[in-house]
This record gives sequence, structure tokens and C-alpha cells, in this order.
Amino acid sequence: MVTICLGTVAPSRNSIGKDVIARQLREEGYCLIDLGGNITVQTLEEAFSRKTFSLLALSCPEEECLHELNFLISWAVKRSVPVLIGGTAVNVHDVAALRSALKAPFLYYSRNVADLMTVVQKALKLEPPAMPLHGEGKPFFLFGEEKALAEEMGLWILEGNRNHVVIHERTRQWCGECPGNINRTCPLSSGYLVQRSMQESRLFVEKFRRLFLIGLPVLKREEREVERKGRIAMWLAMKKLEGAFSKRFSQAVMFKLPIQCPLCPTEDCIMPLARCRRPQDQFPMHEEYNIDMMETARVIAGDRRSMEMYALLLADPFPKEEVNQDRYPESKERKAPERP
Repeated sequence: MVTICLGTVAPSRNSIGKDVIARQLREEGYCLIDLGGNITVQTLEEAFSRKTFSLLALSCPEEECLHELNFLISWAVKRSVPVLIGGTAVNVHDVAALRSALKAPFLYYSRNVADLMTVVQKALKLEPPAMPLHGEGKPFFLFGEEKALAEEMGLWILEGNRNHVVIHERTRQWCGECPGNINRTCPLSSGYLVQRSMQESRLFVEKFRRLFLIGLPVLKREEREVERKGRIAMWLAMKKLEGAFSKRFSQAVMFKLPIQCPLCPTEDCIMPLARCRRPQDQFPMHEEYNIDMMETARVIAGDRRSMEMYALLLADPFPKEEVNQDRYPESKERKAPERP
């Protein structure tokens, strides 16, 4: 049986991402050596002396981990052990740079559980790692109120098309809020929003001629947890942007950014009761329509160099009679394109 060693790079003890990966690997039948958090070269030496392994999987959730990460990779290179890296502190560009700088040809990057097993199999076969992907979206030029809002928020917009949208039934499987601990402030978990069928999801996207990807810098932890005033301003600015696009294209629908609604204080929020005090200021969710936002963003924008948040905006609806309700059979999924 193939043995994989995994852990979270020191000094972090955050095990959320590592535990998700461990669960997936166990389900696939791999033997695991789980070193937990705060692992160093000494930790690896001790583990390797007790039992060798075929792959080292490292979670790097914080920037403070990057220093120790270099030493761990160098340790693995000397022992010809392939390394798989994931976590919010690194991206595919960082891993490509480390591969070159540390002369580590068998250094791999996994974005999330969706591509995990493909990357693991590549690593175990010592196949060439995937290079950064270039997106298919085109820059979209803004004017007037749209431009002012974009500059104020530091966001960018690319225009894609409906064929870029990745739709499947597993869009909530790696939602950080839900596995084992359902967050009742989530509109889908509370029942405020209803999970759409695959056919409903496809038909909704097909209603619109134009599709845009909106990206902006990811919020820092303190901004997510403390700075509610800034999150309210961002939320309402996105609503204004949706309105500006509606003026230009007769109708526009903006999807929710991956942040919890900040409009009401936590103690006043009635979303756990499947109700909302400000329904006019809510957005539909990508997951509601089975849209894999991370893969869709990757198809349109490619592999970005920094962590960002994304939202789709659909605009310029077709007349109802032009929407083909039978175009997509219920059983068929639209999948992400194959990666090298």
C-alpha cells in the first residue's frame, strides 16, 4: 500500500485544510502518516526513520510558514521524495518558482480537493507538474459610475462567456463552513435560498448574453472578523455595481462574494430562521446554481499570482422565446476543461 506523509508547515498549527486532505486520501485507500501541525525538518527526520513514505503532502496556510517550507522541500529533494503543496499562503506561481529555485522537479501544487487525486497520482508516477494556466477572459472597459466603483474597491473585471461556467453537483463539498459544522447564517444551509437542480442552473446561466468575472483582493483575517463597517461598504458597493450594469444592459444579476453578509450585527441576524431583514440587498449564491466558482474563475482569469475573491455577474438577458429549455438534459454536467 502506498504511504503518504502529511502535515501543516511550522509555525502554523491550523489543521483545517490538512484534515480535509487526510480524509480524502483515506477514502481513496492510502496509508497515511499524519504529523499534525507545526512540522519541521526534525519532525520529518523522525517520521522517516520510523517508516519511509512515497509522497510528502504539506499544508501551508499562513505566510509565516514559507520560511520553513523551503527547508522541508530541500529535505525531500535530497531523499528523492516528491512533494505536494497546498494552502492559502501559496499558489501555482509560487510553487513553480520554488521548483526552479530549489531544483525540485517533482514539486506539485493542489488547489483544493477537486484536483487533489489527479495531482497525487501525477506525483506518485513522477509525471511533470502542471504549469500556471492562462485564462480565456478579455478585459472589459468601464465608464462613469462603473469605473468609479471599480477604482474605489480596487477590483478588476474580465468578460467571459457562458461556456466558461463550470457547473456540477459537488460545489459545496469543500465549503469551509459546512462539513460537520453547518453554518446556519449561510442562506443555503438555513433554507433561505433553495438548491437549484442542474437543469435549472444551466437554464439560468443560458438566459444571459453577457458574463463577467469580478475579482478583488481577499480580505485579511482581521477584516473578515472585525472590520464590519468595511465589509458593509464593500457589500453595498457591489450592489451599486450590479445596478450600474443593469442600466447598461437592461438587467444584471450579481452573485455573492465569499464573505458572510455583514449588514446586520450577528445578534440581530435572522438568517438562521431562513429570513432576512434586508432581502433587497441580498445576492444569489454560486453554489445555489451549482457553479464551481474557483474553477470558473480559473478558466476565465487563469492562475492568479495573489489570493483574490471572485463573483460572477450575468447581464443582457435574451428574450424568453430565445432560451432553449431542452438544450441540456438533466443528467449531463458541464465540467472544467482538462488540465495538463
